Amino acid sequence: MSFDDIKIVGGPLVTATPKQIDHLETELWMTFPDGYREYMLRFGEGTLGDFVRIYPPWRILKSNTEWRKRIEKYWFWEKGRKVLPKERALEGILIGDSLNGDELLIHPTRAKSFFVLPIDKEKVFEIQGTLEDAIEWMCSSGRVVRAFRNRDFNPFDSRLIEEWFDESRIQDPPGESLEDIIQMCEKWGIRHRPQDLAKASLKNVGLEGYKPILVGESLVISGKSELLSGQGYRAEWQVLDLKTGAHIGTFVFMISDGMNSAQYNPVPGT
Repeated sequence: MSFDDIKIVGGPLVTATPKQIDHLETELWMTFPDGYREYMLRFGEGTLGDFVRIYPPWRILKSNTEWRKRIEKYWFWEKGRKVLPKERALEGILIGDSLNGDELLIHPTRAKSFFVLPIDKEKVFEIQGTLEDAIEWMCSSGRVVRAFRNRDFNPFDSRLIEEWFDESRIQDPPGESLEDIIQMCEKWGIRHRPQDLAKASLKNVGLEGYKPILVGESLVISGKSELLSGQGYRAEWQVLDLKTGAHIGTFVFMISDGMNSAQYNPVPGT
C-alpha cells in the first residue's frame, strides 16, 4: 500500500504541523519511524478503512503515560516475550490502534520495527519497515482482522471529545471519583469471583478444545440487553478454537439483582 492509495472521505482534515511533530520527538527523545511525519502532515488524525487509527502528536503525549500504567497492570502477551518482553513494551510508545482494540506501538531503540499487541491473542507481532508497511499489515495480513480493501480515510479530532468530557471540570466527593469506583469494583470482584462463576457456566455450553479470552468486565449503570435489564455486572469473552486459533463465538456473563445469566453466541458458520 502507498499513501497515494488512500482516499480522503469527509473533512475537514485534522493534520499536525511540523512544529508539533518536532515537539513530540523532542519530548520523547526519539525520532519517529519513516512515514509518520508524512502521514500526519498529509492526513492527520482519523480512521483508515474503518479500522486503523494512527495517533497524532497531541494524543500520544496525552495518553502514553496512562497506557503504560494499564499494560503494566494488565499485560497478558507472555507468549510474545521473545518478540517483545513486557519490560521493553513499558518503554514503548503507543502510536495507534484498531477499532477492535489491537494496539500498535514502537520502541525508541527499534527505529524500523512496529509491534502489534492483539486483543485476542497472547502473542506479539513485529512488522519491519515504514508506517505504510505497518498499516498495510494491519489491513491485509489477516492476523488481527480478515483482510479488507477499503482504504478510505475519515478525519476526526479527538480533542473535541476530550474537551467535552473533561473530568477536571467536576470535583468529586472523596471516594466517589471514577478511579475510586474502579477500585471498589476490583475489590468486589476479588470477594465474589464472578470470573470463576462465568467459566463454570461456559463449561456447560458443551464446547471442547476451546480457549476463552477475556475481552473485558464492566459495571452496567443503565441500559438494556437480552440478558440484563438495568444495573449489574457484565463480562465478555471471545471463544477461540485451540487447534486453529479461530474465533468461534462470544460468551457473555451477567449478574443482576442477585441472579446470574449467561449466553454463548457462535460465529455464523462455525
